[in-house]
This record gives sequence, structure tokens and C-alpha cells, in this order.
Amino acid sequence: MKYIYISCLDSLNDFRGNSIIDSILAASGVPYYLFGKGVVACLPIPRDTVDKLFFGFDEAWFFGSKPPSIKPCDIYIVEPCPIDHLESSLVCDWMQQSGCILGLGDGLELNYVTTDAMIAHFMEGQ
Repeated sequence: MKYIYISCLDSLNDFRGNSIIDSILAASGVPYYLFGKGVVACLPIPRDTVDKLFFGFDEAWFFGSKPPSIKPCDIYIVEPCPIDHLESSLVCDWMQQSGCILGLGDGLELNYVTTDAMIAHFMEGQ
């Protein structure tokens, strides 16, 4: 995976004009850009930057190439927002159309959605 699309950090889902997120990413030296209300960064991201950005109620999507479209705006996989059957089909459709490989939502527990069977096998601990 080469890119991460971050759509939620600590329950914040609009990064436009957020100087804290901007300064953390700028200091890391990792190329990044605003993408809708979120941000896309090149991978890998240094561990100290990861620790500064992600600490609960975060949502991130992983791609092999630059994401072509933002995720559907009313859908979240971060807890405590459970994803229902209708939303899950919208997320899966978007993932397949955009080339998204993995979505992680960290809140009360870790939620994930993937288009890759090997990742699913790993995430399920099998």
C-alpha cells in the first residue's frame, strides 16, 4: 500500500484549516494533500508521526495508488457508528471503484473492511 486517506482523527472529520494536523504532517516530511474534508499522505509514515496522529476514534483507508474519489460522506466505520447492511454495500462499491484495499476504524474496538482475502484472514487472526 502506498497511500493512506485519513477521513477521521479523534472524531474530527473535517481537516480543512486544521493547523495541528497540518503541522504534524509537515514536520514528518511525508508528502500529503487535502482530499475532500480529509487528507491523503504517502506511506510509510514515521512511527512518531503515527503516534501523534492516531489515538482513538480514527478512520483511515489504504490504497495502492492515489485515491481517485472520497468515500461516501455519510458512512463511517469508526465506532461507535455501526455500519448497517445498506451502508456496507455502499462502502464495498466505493472501495471496488476507487481501488481502496483496506479501511480501519478505531474507536471502542477496531473495525475493518477489506477487498483483500489475505488481509481479512490476517485481521481475523487465522
